[in-house]
Amino acid sequence: MNGAFSEGIFSWDYTTHEFNGEEKECVEFILNEDVASQYTYFVWTLYDNDSGTSSRVAKEEAVLYWSSCEPGDYTVKVACYTTVNANGSGTVYSGEFSVDGDITTEYSWTYSGNSYEFSVTYDYGDYKYYATLDTDSRAVTNYSLITNFVTDSSGTVQEIANNLISLYQEKYGSNADITGQDFANFIVAFVQYCYTYMYDSVTYGQDEYFAYPMETIYQSGGDCEDTSILAAAVYEAAGYDAAVGLLPGHAIVGVALSDYDMPTYSNAQEILSQTVDGETYYAGETTATYFIALGVMGYYSSEHGSYSWYSDYLGKGQYGFYPVE
Repeated sequence: MNGAFSEGIFSWDYTTHEFNGEEKECVEFILNEDVASQYTYFVWTLYDNDSGTSSRVAKEEAVLYWSSCEPGDYTVKVACYTTVNANGSGTVYSGEFSVDGDITTEYSWTYSGNSYEFSVTYDYGDYKYYATLDTDSRAVTNYSLITNFVTDSSGTVQEIANNLISLYQEKYGSNADITGQDFANFIVAFVQYCYTYMYDSVTYGQDEYFAYPMETIYQSGGDCEDTSILAAAVYEAAGYDAAVGLLPGHAIVGVALSDYDMPTYSNAQEILSQTVDGETYYAGETTATYFIALGVMGYYSSEHGSYSWYSDYLGKGQYGFYPVE
């Protein structure tokens, strides 16, 4: 653990402490004795800077014990009072610190009547690298740049793709085709079931934010362009040619398929595809909470209540599929 605490105000160390009758290893934050001696009541707050959550404890000790010690970036604050339950903000001291280490994300889902599960482990620093990369240029307006986000320097996306390949071949045989439409559907189903829709304003604090795959993996979700970028990275890692598609108010993943069998779809849906540079990319809806086959897209409903097909917009202005280089 490393920190940037107010100079001379906090110290910290690893120790053990009793929590609900059980001794646990923990981190001990201690307020400087000269400062602490001026007060009798302390309200400690520990903020998880990544998730925006916090925990709070009020006590008559100038010490905070923290048992979870999960990797991440945090802020610790203590409001100091001269009397118990005093009103007002008190005198506040704070500092930021980070905890390095491995994070394990577990996945489980059901597809076509079968249950699947696996986990990936990565270093918190792999996520943090992308979370702090070009943060001032995430509200992309030049959409041809969207495929620049389809990256995997940590190898975590490749690990996800390898697990999906293994699970698919365990179920359908070691010689099962991992280049065609069926396996491509297996991949989009994984994204649909295992990633939650999250608004950028809630997750990243701004109305529009294009996230790298490692950020979406860490958050376990994202909005349409975030999960489409992630899905494109997984397809590329699995050996497909992929694209990210931009539509009015929406983003999708695109997968290049040489052969395509028409799935069942309703009157309110269409088969959406576009040929770019000789390859035909089929749309993948990444924000569904249930399985939607590749190619199948619902119609576009504008904020004014009018309806049209997404295919009407392909190739017009900024709309269409942007292949990953």
